[in-house]
Amino acid sequence: LASSKSFIKANSQTEVGSVKKLDRLDSLRGSTTESQNEDTFGPLSNVRFAVFALGSSAYPNFCAFGRYVDNLLGELGGERLLKLSQGDEMCGQEQAFRKWAADTFAVACETFCLDDDDTLLEVALSLGSEALSTSTVRFIEADPQPIAK
Repeated sequence: LASSKSFIKANSQTEVGSVKKLDRLDSLRGSTTESQNEDTFGPLSNVRFAVFALGSSAYPNFCAFGRYVDNLLGELGGERLLKLSQGDEMCGQEQAFRKWAADTFAVACETFCLDDDDTLLEVALSLGSEALSTSTVRFIEADPQPIAK
């Protein structure tokens, strides 16, 4: 499971003699240490995310945009709650999404310390997978084929 990470941004000064006088405009923009922290931790270091990529395996770049977004958020310092999940339009996209949504909800509740509420438990149960039936999937008869040796 994912673990929560916290970073404390602190101003540090190596030389006492190198005090920079801030004018009013500089104080509105922030100090130079903020940009250094942004470089160290990334501009999205306080963002947690999970990506569900939609696509069709009939195309050569299956789920390419979702993979791009997942990679970009990670490179910008975001904390990935779950690894990238993909839904294929050609096969089980809705079931894959329902599983991802339930998993993401559970991990997010745990990450943000919300897992003790009964209301949240009801929501988690409602996100569970539906039973397979004629209303949720299409069943077809298959002709038995001999096993090739």
